[in-house]
Amino acid sequence: MNPDSKWILDEMHRLFAKQKTSFDARFTEADRKLDSRFDDSNRALEKRFTEVEESVTKHFTDLDDSLTKRLADSDLNWERRITDSEVRRVRAAPGDLRLRRRQVHR
Repeated sequence: MNPDSKWILDEMHRLFAKQKTSFDARFTEADRKLDSRFDDSNRALEKRFTEVEESVTKHFTDLDDSLTKRLADSDLNWERRITDSEVRRVRAAPGDLRLRRRQVHR
């Protein structure tokens, strides 16, 4: 083989090897950056899911507390209405009896 041809082939081989090493380094760096972005995105997404979950849980807790309070107030109002109607009935009953007795005796 001609020495110049051998030198040209060796130089081409060296340049291709250097280019391959350069591409490998670039791809490795790009993979590292992409993995870093995915990790950052995953962390941000997890943080956001946690915030949303806490917010939804808080709203459900507030709603549950509000409904529980309203039901308790409603139960109390029904108890008062029942008690008040029984008291009115008991108070009204003796007077009604007196009126009826007067009407019967006349």
